[in-house]
Amino acid sequence: MHDAGAWAFLIGGTMLLLASLFGRGRETGRRRLLRAAVGLCGIAAGGLRLMTG
Repeated sequence: MHDAGAWAFLIGGTMLLLASLFGRGRETGRRRLLRAAVGLCGIAAGGLRLMTG
């Protein structure tokens, strides 16, 4: 079960990061930067969780 949570963090973080990089629309730069930061934190949290077991 812990692995599923870690993979969810990794996949969700990657999706947020990609959405901030390739997103279109009327998003401001600050909002895109915040979405990218949240995505990177999710990727880091998932990676740490997988590494620590």
